[in-house]
Amino acid sequence: MENELILPWNIYNIHFKVIKIINSCELHTTYEVSCKHCICSKTRTADSRAPSNLRKHLKDKHSNVKSVKELLAPSTTVSVDVKRKVNTEIHDNSDVKKIKNVNTVQMSILNCSNRKSLTSQEDLDQMILDVIINAHLPFNLVSHESFKTIISKGYPGRTVLCRQTLMKRIDNSYKVAFDKLKNKLNLYQRQPMLGLHLKDHT
Repeated sequence: MENELILPWNIYNIHFKVIKIINSCELHTTYEVSCKHCICSKTRTADSRAPSNLRKHLKDKHSNVKSVKELLAPSTTVSVDVKRKVNTEIHDNSDVKKIKNVNTVQMSILNCSNRKSLTSQEDLDQMILDVIINAHLPFNLVSHESFKTIISKGYPGRTVLCRQTLMKRIDNSYKVAFDKLKNKLNLYQRQPMLGLHLKDHT
């Protein structure tokens, strides 16, 4: 349906319907939602920064629903083999060459962790900031142990900035962007006046 309001987390749109947007600003949006599993017409609020209250409602009231069980279930980890043997055949127009038992090393988080990170802490902080803002991810992502594990394995020697630091960085980014936009608007406003000034002297 066109113009249908949805939550920033697709998996929660299965369980909740957005009634309206209560408040929207540069940093976050507040929604009024209704639970699709509840018989009563009671609504609740949801904040785009984190779906914690929605998750709590599902856990407390609808934990017996199959789709809710899948949502609440801890994520499973998939082990990655660092080395494997591959049998390949290379076909040529005139000849057939067989190569057997070729050891190939797969790039993975495991062997990346044994290498020194080429990404500085400052660059990593900025990348985390960008992905959270651009992908509309909850700010408490930086506090999640699984996310910290990914960063520690993928960027050895680097750490995840805390939520308080993240919020300060976002506020600073907003202020910088606002000041740049303000300067551009002031420049555009001065240009017509400059043109009139030059015209009076011709």
